[in-house]
Amino acid sequence: MANRFSGKKLIILSSFFTVLALLAVSAIVFLYRRTAEVSFPQDMKSLAYITWSSAADTIEKKGVVTYDKIRSYEGINIYNGDESDACYLIDMLGNKLHVWSSAQYRWWYATMCRNGDLLAISNEGSLMRLNWDSNPKWVKKNNFHHEIAVAENDDIYTLINKKEKVSKFGLPFHVINDYIIILSPDGKIKREISLFEVLKKEIPLTNFIEIYRNLFSYKNIKKIIKHKKIYYQTDFEIFHANSFGIINRDIPGLCKKGDLLFCVWALDLIGILDIKTERLIWSWGAGNLDRPHRPVLLESGNILIFDNGWHRNYSRIVELDPLTKKIVWEYMSEPRNRFFSKGGGSSQRLPNGNTLITEGHKGHIFEITHNGEVVWEYYNPDIKKNTNERATIYRMMRVVDFENYPYLRGIVEREQLPKDF
Repeated sequence: MANRFSGKKLIILSSFFTVLALLAVSAIVFLYRRTAEVSFPQDMKSLAYITWSSAADTIEKKGVVTYDKIRSYEGINIYNGDESDACYLIDMLGNKLHVWSSAQYRWWYATMCRNGDLLAISNEGSLMRLNWDSNPKWVKKNNFHHEIAVAENDDIYTLINKKEKVSKFGLPFHVINDYIIILSPDGKIKREISLFEVLKKEIPLTNFIEIYRNLFSYKNIKKIIKHKKIYYQTDFEIFHANSFGIINRDIPGLCKKGDLLFCVWALDLIGILDIKTERLIWSWGAGNLDRPHRPVLLESGNILIFDNGWHRNYSRIVELDPLTKKIVWEYMSEPRNRFFSKGGGSSQRLPNGNTLITEGHKGHIFEITHNGEVVWEYYNPDIKKNTNERATIYRMMRVVDFENYPYLRGIVEREQLPKDF
């Protein structure tokens, strides 16, 4: 009994001193912020993506404005404007080949399945599947966000977030946690993987301090005293996972087929998740990336990353050798701030070595050669002339693997596109 009591006392004392240490560090952080005017990641809180952005300098540009037929790579482009009620297939001239639409939902992100169905995430967090004629097959309500990927067996991978209490240093923390969700083709949830459990060792101590600093803020203490109840802030996105891809082959020394290559915005981190063991087996980015999006595994085994540059105010595209963790190619504009999307965005390596880039916040997509020459360029034609604003685009992708999309055969034949595009 005495030993058991001593053990309990030790746990209580340990927790007490942990709280004191956190409060002490919080005080130091607070004073540092007041004197140095340096802020800890308030952008870690739940983000709302902008859906319209100023286009005063490019307001007359609509659709395809640059098209080098010889040096660009032919294909069919798919995109939807942020919070638009339509998703488009367009050709290289910007002509609409097909439109999915919804009278009920506005879509955040949408992608096409091999059979012509559309999977879409609405702006209020629903995941839905529609057929080619835009008729809903099913709708699932939850906090779905950012990403959809379809596996070879037609399982659907996506993300949800949950407000929940997690434990670190023996203390409770109220946060928004991200989960990778796997659903069957008919929308039934088969599996959930908590990113907190995968990444809890990667979270900086300052993130947890920030949560407790807000809990013990003067404003919150007044609220607690008045209502005699502890009010936790639950809007801290410790991860803000924004993309992932299913790895399609084994790469010795790095990963195997079926693993996930993912991106966590708030940690400036990209990583590879062993889907069977739910372990992080590779990661990179801290100190190198600045609020990135959508890492993609290339045929070469390198990884292509859209590095937004949230804090530095310019974006770049990075190609990384994951085995040496060295950057082997990158694209930046000149001047630097001409290419900048604070949020959203993506990059896609095309079979001829060109790169298709979505400059999301500007509703601007452009294709460049390896040397950075623009050979195709598109501006979202959805504009508000009264405010000189253009609708943003979270991501445009070019369908170039025709064999994986047999439903597009009729479109390819009508457009007389090359059969091997």
